[in-house]
Amino acid sequence: MRTTTYKCDKCGAEDTTNKIGLVDVGVFTGGYRRFGSGSGNYEYCKEWCYQCRLKTGLEQPKKPADAPAEVTRPTLEDMVREIVREEIQQ
Repeated sequence: MRTTTYKCDKCGAEDTTNKIGLVDVGVFTGGYRRFGSGSGNYEYCKEWCYQCRLKTGLEQPKKPADAPAEVTRPTLEDMVREIVREEIQQ
């Protein structure tokens, strides 16, 4: 059985499940490049983890998923009080 160890080229963090989020970081020069087409060269290409990209400003912090707002339904007592208030005001 083989185990792959992922290592950040900037800080040296290691992981075997790639939960550190390695992504290729590089400088592309000399042409238009989109989806693997075009001409040019990568002058510097390394794999950096999520934390290193945050520290250098290459990535924005991940926003937590918005929790759905709890729907609070009025109780029977609340509905009766509202009806009584409306009747008194009229």
